[in-house]
Amino acid sequence: MRQARDPRRGLWLAAALCIWLLALAASQRIPPMQSPDEPSHVARAYLLCRGEGLLHTPPGESSGGAVDRALDELVQPYLRLARESSLRLRADESQALAALRWSGKEAFVPIPSTGYLLPFIYVPQAAGLCLGRALELPVQASYGLARALTLTVSLLWLLAAVRLHNPGPLTLLLLCLPMSLFQWLSPTVDGLSHAMTVWLASAFVRLYSGDAKGSAALRLAWVAVIAVLAGSRTHLLPAFLLPLALCLRRRDALLAFATLAALAAVLAWYAWVATHLVDQRIVRSAGLPQIIGHYAARPAELLAVVYATLGDAQTRLFYGQSFIGILGWLDTMLPLWAYPALGSMLAATAVLSALRGTVGAAAPWLLAAAAASVPLVFAALLVGWSEFPATRIDGVQGRYFIAPALLAAAALAAPRRPEVQPRTWRRAAGTAAGAVALAGAALGAYIFWVTLTLRYH
Repeated sequence: MRQARDPRRGLWLAAALCIWLLALAASQRIPPMQSPDEPSHVARAYLLCRGEGLLHTPPGESSGGAVDRALDELVQPYLRLARESSLRLRADESQALAALRWSGKEAFVPIPSTGYLLPFIYVPQAAGLCLGRALELPVQASYGLARALTLTVSLLWLLAAVRLHNPGPLTLLLLCLPMSLFQWLSPTVDGLSHAMTVWLASAFVRLYSGDAKGSAALRLAWVAVIAVLAGSRTHLLPAFLLPLALCLRRRDALLAFATLAALAAVLAWYAWVATHLVDQRIVRSAGLPQIIGHYAARPAELLAVVYATLGDAQTRLFYGQSFIGILGWLDTMLPLWAYPALGSMLAATAVLSALRGTVGAAAPWLLAAAAASVPLVFAALLVGWSEFPATRIDGVQGRYFIAPALLAAAALAAPRRPEVQPRTWRRAAGTAAGAVALAGAALGAYIFWVTLTLRYH
């Protein structure tokens, strides 16, 4: 007998389609190149489009690659828009930029800030640029295609995550913060990496808590996603704790081999980058290997630098505000009341989610990976961006902590099929967590839209 189709499936698909269409429409409200380092990310995607996965370094230059001159012509006016909040492009300027065609002539562009990212994270952006160029679309239309494709792939990752395990209300609120929404709608790597983080956390809960191992394809794909994320976001290296934990639980030889091979590959990638990437934006007296060795041999000096950084109240305030949302190139603040409002809703959702119940045995591993990721944010910016020897750590932004927060949020997501019926007060906490998260998501989207409109329109 044919099994009856679940009527809720159609509703979920309709909701997903509406979200996708709304997101595509909202992305059109953001002019190109308004996300931090977006021109460098787009240029890196272009290099991948032309078959170059690695940067190269001409004598006396920072690492980079050859990019179509028309792409740079598109970048420069929008960079001025990003740097001058009062600037608006005239109608004739916008029309000229929209009509700009690929020139076929390339020039070297230094983009060292993207050099430490594995090229695989740029596949959706590169596919959009390649398709646009193959169809002989204008440069800006090709850029729009790259943005739409990146957003679509990110949403598909989220849908796949929900099918494996419900990531919970705190995840919903984190993804709807104005900072998250702004990055989701830009063709950089934040939105995509956040969606992949949610997926890997959901897959871990499914594999760790389920009775079966899961298919070999799922386990290998899971490790591959962790490798891509850890090879593109240094602070997500602790995500390798998750497959190692699963190996201990399942005694899975295939997974153990895949995990160790992936970890070795990622570490080899970072070792290669540390010795080959040239970034002349910062003049320092030592290279990355020497800086790492310096702080490893002097833990007291390292602790003093961390204390000087975190001991500053304005720095801590900036971390909190840029976690919730400072849009543009860190120059567009939300209304000041939005920060305590959304911060309180995040805290309330986290507490209520914890009262609601966790994912059981999987939760400690997710929390450990999240906690270990936080100091790596500071370590990466200390050795890669701060002066040497440093008196404080420069370059840390609140948005770098969203991915660790998503791992922690997955730990606070109640299991899909609880073995025992939860008590009444736990069910009430779960209902309240969902209500607060939905209200916070709606508020975050509203604040994001208002701030976006005032900044660019």
